[in-house]
Amino acid sequence: MTLPMMLLAIFACLLWASAFMFIKIGMPYTTPLLFAGIRFFLAGILVLVSFRQIKHAFFLLKRFPLYVLSLACLQTFFLYTLFYLGIEKVSGVTAAIIIGSGPISTMILGHYFLKQEKISLSKIMAGLIGFSGITFIALKGKFSFDAFFESSFIGILLLLLSNIFSAAANILVARRKHIESISPIQLNALQMSIGGIFLMILSLTEPSKTIPTHLSFYGALIFLIIISATSHSIWFYLIKKPEIEVSRLNTFKFIIPLAGAILSSLFLAETLHFYHLTGMVLISLSVVFAQKK
Repeated sequence: MTLPMMLLAIFACLLWASAFMFIKIGMPYTTPLLFAGIRFFLAGILVLVSFRQIKHAFFLLKRFPLYVLSLACLQTFFLYTLFYLGIEKVSGVTAAIIIGSGPISTMILGHYFLKQEKISLSKIMAGLIGFSGITFIALKGKFSFDAFFESSFIGILLLLLSNIFSAAANILVARRKHIESISPIQLNALQMSIGGIFLMILSLTEPSKTIPTHLSFYGALIFLIIISATSHSIWFYLIKKPEIEVSRLNTFKFIIPLAGAILSSLFLAETLHFYHLTGMVLISLSVVFAQKK
């Protein structure tokens, strides 16, 4: 990867990391799936309107309906349904470890479903070092797995499945990267909007809440819409690049939990500890190893 592409990947991961902060702000005012559904539906619409791609997007949907719908289900609907259902059933420690292991899922699936992305020593080293950094942060530097085993098995399974769906979505895009007529901007906008609609439909099964009136909810929602529209568009753009391996690209996602902790400490007055800094070193090393051929 070239330096500009690496910087784009880091920028996208920093945007995703900041999303956790705004989710914390907006969640008390509505139900999880409805909040996620509105966020992704409007994010997709924002991209289509901003780039004047509405007409072209409908043409893409008409030409590749199964591909677009499959991606909407994998990347937005299934992923975030499992994520929200799972995160309610496990401890914060367990959630951080499982979600932080996402790039490893991409590495394994990429080995079997993408001919050009076989597992190498550098990828294995990157996965192990990055995962150890996430685990060190989640366990707060104390090597005790009591909190992990106290969590619900069902919750752990749901989060693992959400990682697999995320990896599958990345691989699905990578397998079609050579089709020039598929624009990453249009594809991302469509899958977010359609996935958002599916999430809002599913949210009808959640306990009903009154319409939020607090300004902080709408402020958080606006930022989440912008974050989703920007970060997902960048990621799809990078995956579509022929010279980029999706498994190496996904190692940058090890940055997300760490950056989320740092941003929370800066803007939500949460304390930043030594184990965050130790995790930072390990995660930085993992990204370096991942980029070595």
